[in-house]
Amino acid sequence: MDFSDCDPENIHSSIVSGIESLGPLALGNNSFPDHVHEYSHRNGCYYLNKNNKKTAILFGELASAEEGTETSAHGDFFKNHDANESITDKSRVRDIYALRKPRGGWEIQALFERQVANLNDIRLHGLEREEMDNRITSVDDWTKPTETNLEETILVHSKLKFKADITIPEYSQRIQRSPFLEDVDNLIHPRDNHQLHVGRPYAAEVLPDYDKKVFSLRSAKVIQQDTKDNRGNLIPPWQNEAVLRPGQLLLIEGTLYCQIIRTKSVSVKKYRITAEWIKILSPV
Repeated sequence: MDFSDCDPENIHSSIVSGIESLGPLALGNNSFPDHVHEYSHRNGCYYLNKNNKKTAILFGELASAEEGTETSAHGDFFKNHDANESITDKSRVRDIYALRKPRGGWEIQALFERQVANLNDIRLHGLEREEMDNRITSVDDWTKPTETNLEETILVHSKLKFKADITIPEYSQRIQRSPFLEDVDNLIHPRDNHQLHVGRPYAAEVLPDYDKKVFSLRSAKVIQQDTKDNRGNLIPPWQNEAVLRPGQLLLIEGTLYCQIIRTKSVSVKKYRITAEWIKILSPV
């Protein structure tokens, strides 16, 4: 279900009824441990419902950069690296979409709060393990308190933003050489707009805030994510930050992960929701 038939005049009630109709496929309708099973140590995924489907539908209002959203060219890179480091082919860069409780009626707000509560239930279960494992020195959570600490946002990560060793389309090479990157939309031949597809690589220079002082890429390209506007059209990477704006309602299918990254001295436990696809349900 992509909610393409949502009534724009009654968007909140349409979302509530649509989410509730999904049953345990929706994060807000799941409960731990009834519908969400222990994560697999093989791939770090949680499993949802009896069919072991490891993704869940969730929604929320896109929050601002100050509240945790990161959709710039460098994504979340500088949350984990020093300011003087460069993004290379080996860097693992993702965008972050912080989802806050929607403004509107109590029903949609209660449904969002159920999503947060279910994530926190899973998190509390993991806390018991962390207390027994004294090697874990820090935890990255999939929710984040707001500045007032009265509410929480849900943090959703994109898939990897850049991948190396991918053949670049001929027309992206033309864009890379062009000095007019601020008008990148006009540089692409109209027929190319109809050839957008998930996974397509582009030169990183198509990103409007690309900074060669930050990037040291050799073969890595920016990858087309499965992110769509409210008309169902893919949003190309160079429009992502402009089209996705705070206040929009987003529908997301996300995979729930829990991974422990160990080094010689520390171990970091990461709770993460990775977006399989994102769709804008309503403009601002």
